[in-house]
Amino acid sequence: LKTVEAEKNTVTTKLETTAAENVELQKINSDLKSELETTEKQLKELKSQIKIVPVEPAIEEAPETDD
Repeated sequence: LKTVEAEKNTVTTKLETTAAENVELQKINSDLKSELETTEKQLKELKSQIKIVPVEPAIEEAPETDD
């Protein structure tokens, strides 16, 4: 019976540890979501600032000749 009690305590400790880790992971997840939202807003802002400028075709120069 002592062995069962000891195992029960071990399981309880593991559950408490897992719960604490879960809370920490949820906080990290929340922080990452906020960071992602910020990054997406910045990306959208940068995209809106990009201006596409048509490039005129380069004029090909005649090859130089040695006369």
